[in-house]
Amino acid sequence: MLSDLEAVVFNGDDYKTLLYQIFRHALDDYVKLQHPRSRSRAYLQEALDAAVDMFFDSDYAMLYIMDSSGEPLTLKTLIQELIDDDTVDLTKIKEYVVSEAYTYWENREMNTLFIPDSFVFQGHVYSVFQTEDEPRIDFDDKILYTQKEDSTENQEKFMQLIAQVIFYHEDIPMAGQKLDRIGKGIFQALRMNSCFVR
Repeated sequence: MLSDLEAVVFNGDDYKTLLYQIFRHALDDYVKLQHPRSRSRAYLQEALDAAVDMFFDSDYAMLYIMDSSGEPLTLKTLIQELIDDDTVDLTKIKEYVVSEAYTYWENREMNTLFIPDSFVFQGHVYSVFQTEDEPRIDFDDKILYTQKEDSTENQEKFMQLIAQVIFYHEDIPMAGQKLDRIGKGIFQALRMNSCFVR
């Protein structure tokens, strides 16, 4: 996707180069500013908000940059101007932007949560023991076996165990693989939104 846009830019056309740089800057802001820790200043939050609006608000237009018709530039007209084509599918652009953000953050090592020595749910107290084996739960003795060293992978696996405990005590039948996906999804959501304070 990006290489297709880059190919039309480097032909000496300053206007297209400017448009490409606007697109590229908005993409970088959308991707790299998603985690709250990367938005330590107010202008960084504004940059993320502007990028989100540019890619996902159908009413968004750049007031001071005009398209070739003299109208405020929108994402659609920006892409149309870049590739000289009126048949632009913004759905693919939006999917690309989301995919780039997910890929960027998916495997980043970020300390997110503290794995405690015990975990309580609905009055049940589970001891949390260190293991070098695969994480598992002993529901009879109420023990969570997991690797407790600080790492994103260990924290995600701990959250998967927590999802299993919750579904077990709520008596919600769920296949193990789906439970792991739920635990991973919850962890990723909390991780990317800095919901835990350490």
